[in-house]
Amino acid sequence: MSQLYAVLVGINKYTTVVPLNGCINDIKAVEAWLKKSYRKKGALNIRRLTDEETSVDLLPEKNNIIAAFDLFAAAKDDDICLFYYCGHGANLNAPKEFAYNGSVLQALVCLDFYGSNPSEPVKGALTDKELGFLIWKTMKDKPGVSFVAITDCCHSGTMTRDAEVFDGLTTAVRGLSTIFTSPPLQEYYGFDTATGYQLKDGRCSVQEGRHLHFAAAQNDEVAREVTPAGGDTHGAFTYAMLSLLDAELGLLSYEQLSGGIKGKIQNYFFNGSGPVQTPAISRSYNLPALVKDNIFLSNKNAGQERSYIVQYSKQYGWCIKAGQLQNLSVGDKVTVDTGNDEPLVFTVKETHPDFSVIAAAAELGPLGELFRGKVTGQMQNTCKFFFDDSLPRDLQQQIWNGQYKNPQGNDAVNFACMELVATGAYQPGQNYVLSVANGSIILTGPGAQLSLAATTATSPDQVIALLENLNTVAGWDLLLRFDNPAASTAKPYRLDLQYSTGIDAGGYIMTAGQTDRSLNPITYLSNGGAEPAFKLGITNTGLEPLHITFAYLSADYGITTNGFYMLDVQPGETKWMRFQDSDSDEINLSNTTAEIVNEYLKVCIAAIPGGIPLDNLYQAGAGTRSIGSAKPSLPPPGTYWKTETIGFAIQPK
Repeated sequence: MSQLYAVLVGINKYTTVVPLNGCINDIKAVEAWLKKSYRKKGALNIRRLTDEETSVDLLPEKNNIIAAFDLFAAAKDDDICLFYYCGHGANLNAPKEFAYNGSVLQALVCLDFYGSNPSEPVKGALTDKELGFLIWKTMKDKPGVSFVAITDCCHSGTMTRDAEVFDGLTTAVRGLSTIFTSPPLQEYYGFDTATGYQLKDGRCSVQEGRHLHFAAAQNDEVAREVTPAGGDTHGAFTYAMLSLLDAELGLLSYEQLSGGIKGKIQNYFFNGSGPVQTPAISRSYNLPALVKDNIFLSNKNAGQERSYIVQYSKQYGWCIKAGQLQNLSVGDKVTVDTGNDEPLVFTVKETHPDFSVIAAAAELGPLGELFRGKVTGQMQNTCKFFFDDSLPRDLQQQIWNGQYKNPQGNDAVNFACMELVATGAYQPGQNYVLSVANGSIILTGPGAQLSLAATTATSPDQVIALLENLNTVAGWDLLLRFDNPAASTAKPYRLDLQYSTGIDAGGYIMTAGQTDRSLNPITYLSNGGAEPAFKLGITNTGLEPLHITFAYLSADYGITTNGFYMLDVQPGETKWMRFQDSDSDEINLSNTTAEIVNEYLKVCIAAIPGGIPLDNLYQAGAGTRSIGSAKPSLPPPGTYWKTETIGFAIQPK
C-alpha cells in the first residue's frame, strides 16, 4: 500500500520582514485534510515546520527546511512525497553563473531571512535552484516515487504589499517589494555536490528531479491572503484548493483541481479588469504530462471518461472547464450531474481555448456550487476515419460498437476528437482511412501511414486499445488545425525562422531570417553530415506583452510540449525558442526512418498571461519519434490570440 510523506512549512511571524496572518492556518487545514482523506489510502508521515513549534529543530529556518527533506528518504515505489510551503516569496538578483537564464531568481523566504541592504547577499532564503537540487537529490534514485511541490507564495518581488476587499474577502499579499541580492553560487546548498550543480564555461545549471508543481501565482503576479467576513485568514490558493477537495465532487485529477482553483480565485478577486492572481500547474521536463490525469496525491489515473468541472464565473456565467483545445464547439451539449434523479442538459453558447460558457441559469442552484459535466453533441471539429472496403465487415462492426461501449459493456467511452465514418467518399492524402494490409490494420492519412493493430485484434479490450490509438491521432490532428478564427489579420509580432539543412559547410550554418514562413513545409536534407536544426525568434511589434507557447507534432502522432520555455515577450523585444535543459537556441531534428517524414511546430501567440495551455496536450506517439527534452489561464473577452504552424519535411539520412 502506498504511503504519503509530507513536509508542511508555514511562516507567519517574520521578524525582519512584514509578518503574515494565514500561513499557519493553511498548514493546519492541509494537515487536517491529509489526516481525514489520505489515511484511507495508506500510511501518512508528516513533518510540520511552523513558527509555533516548540522544538528549535522544527522552526522553519532554512537549514531546518533542508533537513526536513530527510523524511522523504524512506519513500519507496508507488509512494508520494509532498512539499507544501506557505509564506513570503521574494526575487533575488541572480549570480552571474545563472544570469544567462534570466536576471532574477525566485526564493522562499525562511524564518531566519535577513536582507537589510538589498545590495548585500541575503541570508535565510531558499532559492528555486536550491529547491530544485533538493528535489533532484530526493528523486534521483527513486524512479517509482512521485513528488509534488505546492507553493502558496508570491513568485515576484516587484509587487507592493497592499490590502483590498473583493466581494467580502479582505486580501493581503504574500510577497516582498524589494529585489534582493543572491548569495554567491558557492554558498548555495549542495553546490559542492558536483553531480547536482553543473558548471561549464561560467554557466551553471541544476539537474532536475521528476516533480509536479502547483504555484499560487504566475511569476509576474502576487499570491494573496483572503479573510472571509468573520472567518480565519488563509492563502487564496489553499482556501480554494481545500474547498474543492472537500466538495462532493468525487476524486479530482491534478488537471481538474487546477482548473477549479483558477475559477474560484478569479471569482474571489473579480473586478472587471482581468486576472489578479492566476495559479499554475507545471511539471519537470522529464515527467510526462499524462501524470496530470492522476488523482490528486495518488498514482491512480482519473479514468477514461472525459468529465470536467462546471462552475459559475462572475465574468462569464456558468462555465465548463473544457474548450476549443478539448474540441468543444458552440451547440455541443453538456450533461451536468446535480445529484438529483435526472441530470440537466445545457448547450454550449461560447467557446474559449480552455473553457466554454454554457446556457445555464437558476437550474444549477447557488452560484458557489461545483459540478461535473460530460460533453456530447455536435463535436464539429472531429477527425474523421473512413473504413476501406478491405476492412472485413464484422471487424468494422466491432470497431463501430467499441466506439460506444467500454469492455464491460455498460458505460459510454468518450472519444471526443474522433468520428468513425462507415460510408462515404474520401480522398486519399486528405482523410484518414482504415484498411488491411499484410494481416494488419493500417491507418493512412495526410503524409503518414501507421500500423495500428493486427486484424486479430477483436476482443473488447483490443478494440478499445485500437480506438485509443485513433483518438491519439485525432488529438494530434485537432491541434494541427487549432487556431482562432476571430483573430484579426493584423499580426502584432514577427517570426524569424532560421534553419540548417545539415549539409552546410561547417555543420550548423543557419540561413538568414526566413520571416513569417509559416504553413510552408521546409525540406531538411541529411546525408550523413550534421543533423538538421532550426531556430525560431519572435519579435513583439505590438503595444502589449505577448506570451508564447509551443507544441511539436511528430510524424508518429506524438505531441511534445514538455521542456519548452514559455516566452514572455515585451513590446519591441525579441526572444528565441529554447528547451529548458539547453543553453542553445538551436533545435535539432532527425529522421531515422527510410522515408521523408512531415512534422510540425505549433506556435501559440497570445496576450493572455500564461499563454494558451498547450502543455496538458502532451501525448506519446504511436512510434518512437521525439526531438528531445506552458501555463493555462482564462482570456478576457476580446483578448488577442493566434497560432502559427510551421511544417518540416525531413529527409532520411
